[in-house]
Amino acid sequence: LGCDEIYMHPEARIGDAAPIEAKDGAFERAPEKVLSYTRTLLRTLAEKKGRPKAIAEAMAYMHVTEFADRDVEALSGGQRQRCWIAMVLAQQTDLILLDEPTTFLDLKVQVELLALLSRLAHDHGRTLLLVLHDLNLAAAYADHLVMMRDGQIVISGTPSDVFTAANLKRVFDLDAHILRDPASGSPVCVPFTSATLQAAL
Repeated sequence: LGCDEIYMHPEARIGDAAPIEAKDGAFERAPEKVLSYTRTLLRTLAEKKGRPKAIAEAMAYMHVTEFADRDVEALSGGQRQRCWIAMVLAQQTDLILLDEPTTFLDLKVQVELLALLSRLAHDHGRTLLLVLHDLNLAAAYADHLVMMRDGQIVISGTPSDVFTAANLKRVFDLDAHILRDPASGSPVCVPFTSATLQAAL
């Protein structure tokens, strides 16, 4: 069963196929169950509604066409994640919600994935809402940042406005310097080391 079988029909419930969230290094819903579900029911519906083109386009955009005939268990974590996101793209919705899509991925793969998602938003007019815990990646790729604490929004705005030392201390109780990426101008968080904190006392 390959990635061309991964498709979630808009009439399906989110809970029936929502594999983007991972826990303890494994997807909360077993990939084979997700794929079996989509193959037996949702792909049948998709074919009746003329959606194979949407699936092919989503796979091509996420660079997973070459994995179409591979078993999911043979894919790396980054390849699987791109397949899951291709499944979401095939729904052709204007709003895409992703909960920690970079979890358990190597840094290089995280950067590649976020770059793809950024292009999707800017070049194809999709709105993406991502939950990220890597502060620097969030500041580098987000157009609009929201910082939350205890389930409440503390502050929101552009990365430059939100990503300040005062806000990091207020929201995360984190002491840090805020520098600027010399190439992009994006804010970068550099946490204080114990030596820095002692020198400041």
